[in-house]
Amino acid sequence: DNTNPGRRLLQAFLNETNLTVQQAGTIAQAVESCKQPFDAIVAEFSLPDGSATALMEALSLKQISIPVIV
Repeated sequence: DNTNPGRRLLQAFLNETNLTVQQAGTIAQAVESCKQPFDAIVAEFSLPDGSATALMEALSLKQISIPVIV
């Protein structure tokens, strides 16, 4: 959701890099997106459908080992 000020600010900073950024609105979308390789995941602690802890648990269940920055 691009209305989140923190997300907009982070996106603005990352636009100045050569990084590829993909956004997900839910834990399920994030886990699904991880079928492609990523170097890191940046997540807020409170997500629309759970917490960052729940995201890390979902990733672990799918045996996805990507570092998560909260």
